[in-house]
Amino acid sequence: MISIIICSRNPGKDVALMENINSTIGHIEYEVIWIDNSAGKMSIFQAYDQGVALARYDYLCFMHEDVLFHSDDWGVVCIDRMRADDNIGLLGVAGSIYIARNTNYWSNAWSSIKGRILQGKTVDGKYKVDDTVFGNDSCNRNVVAIDGVWLFTKRELFNKNLKWDIETYSDFHFYDMDISMQVLKAGYRIEVISVLIEHKSDGKRSKSFWENCFKFHRKWDFFLPQATAELTQKVIDDHDENVLYIMYQNMVELYVMREKKDKLIRFLSFFGYNRIKKMLGR
Repeated sequence: MISIIICSRNPGKDVALMENINSTIGHIEYEVIWIDNSAGKMSIFQAYDQGVALARYDYLCFMHEDVLFHSDDWGVVCIDRMRADDNIGLLGVAGSIYIARNTNYWSNAWSSIKGRILQGKTVDGKYKVDDTVFGNDSCNRNVVAIDGVWLFTKRELFNKNLKWDIETYSDFHFYDMDISMQVLKAGYRIEVISVLIEHKSDGKRSKSFWENCFKFHRKWDFFLPQATAELTQKVIDDHDENVLYIMYQNMVELYVMREKKDKLIRFLSFFGYNRIKKMLGR
């Protein structure tokens, strides 16, 4: 019934993760397709594309290797939800109700983020879990994009509309945003479902993150913005300026400090130089 596809930095399967999946997925047939990317030669787009080709079942679950499930029967719950509503094309555990035309959606604008993840991290050699960091509720909610830590969809959509865009992107960022836009454009809904997972590491915004961010916005400019609810202009403006400021800080750190100011100029031009100047009081 479910093909679970994991892009791994390790050649062998994680025994603890396999046991966790087996004990929580429910009484349902499944397979785990472990894509060995220990050599680091594939992007996550390539690894997931390979996983789709190998998958035998009708439902596909793409997930990180550093997660643990805290919900029982999650496989049964997800299949039942998709069978109950044919218009649902993608399920996730956390996502956003709004994506602006000129920003990425993972930001401190938590009012836009729905769902819940138990976020783990290691500080001073000690691992801890903070259940207040990521997301603000665990209700089923319509969203316009979901986080790639865990994605659940139907095989038939890849037979018709969806694909992991290995031509446009590289590395490990914006695969979730891109596939979300494909699902919306194909006329399906995206939903956050009440499956609770623990994510043992948090994401990093590297140079490749921003490079894929540019690629995403060039590809989907015609389709943005996207929203699931009517939002006030103030909420939209606050969200956009908050993310622009975060992006500005990241780009300065990545490029100006490394004496690549031309990259920063490209960024400012692309995402609204005048708005950033005004926001910074210049």
